[in-house]
Amino acid sequence: MTLPAAPVRSHSTVFIACLAIMLTYLPIAGLSAALGSVAHASHASATELQWTTDVYVLAMAATVLIAGTLGERFGRHAILNVGLGLLGAGSIASAAAAIVAPPLTFTVFWCGEAIAGIGGGALLASTLALAGAAATDRHTRSRNISFWAAALVVGTGVGPFVFAAVVTTTAWQLMMLPTGLAALITLPFAARFVTSAPGRTAGGIDIPGQVLGALSVLALSFGVIEGGSEGWGSMTTILSLVIAAAALTLFIIVERRSPAPAVQLSMFTKPEFSLAAAAALVVLFSIVGTSFVLSLFFSTVQHLSAFPIAERTLFLSLTAAIAGPIAGRLQRTLPPLALLTAGLIIAAAGVLALLTLHHDSSYTATIWPLALAGIGNGTVLSTGSTVAIHAVPHELAGMAGATNTLFRQIGAALGPSVLGTIVASTLAHGHTLNDAVQLSAIVIGAALVVAAVLTGAIAVRVHRAPTPVAA
Repeated sequence: MTLPAAPVRSHSTVFIACLAIMLTYLPIAGLSAALGSVAHASHASATELQWTTDVYVLAMAATVLIAGTLGERFGRHAILNVGLGLLGAGSIASAAAAIVAPPLTFTVFWCGEAIAGIGGGALLASTLALAGAAATDRHTRSRNISFWAAALVVGTGVGPFVFAAVVTTTAWQLMMLPTGLAALITLPFAARFVTSAPGRTAGGIDIPGQVLGALSVLALSFGVIEGGSEGWGSMTTILSLVIAAAALTLFIIVERRSPAPAVQLSMFTKPEFSLAAAAALVVLFSIVGTSFVLSLFFSTVQHLSAFPIAERTLFLSLTAAIAGPIAGRLQRTLPPLALLTAGLIIAAAGVLALLTLHHDSSYTATIWPLALAGIGNGTVLSTGSTVAIHAVPHELAGMAGATNTLFRQIGAALGPSVLGTIVASTLAHGHTLNDAVQLSAIVIGAALVVAAVLTGAIAVRVHRAPTPVAA
């Protein structure tokens, strides 16, 4: 397949798109790695710690759809600039938590996180679309997407070090500040050197669909978090989950009838697209959830400070960053669905190997499962985005990328929500945090295995499908 000619600034566009997505993902793992320091300094409850990691990713997930739609209508370059501005402003605003009275500290910090997360959602949708649109052919687009995915996991690897540097030298409330300053510094370069990549300009904006989609994600995550702290039978939890189910049902109905839907539901009739979305959800659930649980384990059970925690979790991201571009090159010779299946299997093996962890596990025993999981995660992130975009017509590439990213962020939001609930429930029943880590590894590993089985089955069916013979 030949794509429209790329603009002359394609290299600078891809570079800045990768830089922006790296900045967007600095807080994803950075916030989790800093939890031990935050808990020690603020005496925060488990629920407050969960919200500290979840507010940012929830705001991102709630914004991805509308950012993708606005990018399709008004240009992805504009959405990129707005995203960088909001990421910078929100991150800097969160630092105001350092000068308010303790009862309001977390509230102010969460508000700043929410603004930054809205900017992050805009960057998630726009950067992937810009990187893909800067290609002149299918293989170049796969390569650009693999670089984008590698930059994403580099952000998750660097983030813990950046946040550790802040929480070990100054107030924890300032830990978003470096991200904000870097985003604002990047903004003028993005405005100058990124080539505009407009998508479809016709049609309106599906406001009911956008609202319902965001509401379903927010209500689901809120219900899961409250279920762990207040109990699954509490009125708040039940009401949140009912609202989530109702909003999702109405979202599907609205999208089927909308002349300009936020999500073309017909994309899900393509097995490749659906599997890529499921893989994106499961892998980010794994990455963020694993970082969340292990950060608590390292700080509470092994009594490690922020920097040693960052050093260990780095292997989860480092190998993913290496595996992503390699997977991008392998897509030239191997079926993408086969690579996707292999990545899920490798990731599952790495996560399940965490079952061997205990309170006196050595450094080596800790890092090799994370390195193995990272190889699988990087392969899935690189291949999954490519599969999703190539499964739809070129004019829907932006929507496909935004939808795939939405599922990725849902997984990122559910990671600390679900696993935080597992940790809280395990401890409440008299078990140890080590037991909670093992149970979490089983849950994550099982999700990856199920995704691998489904993807493998579709890959086999696609491979065996007869090739149409030209008349």
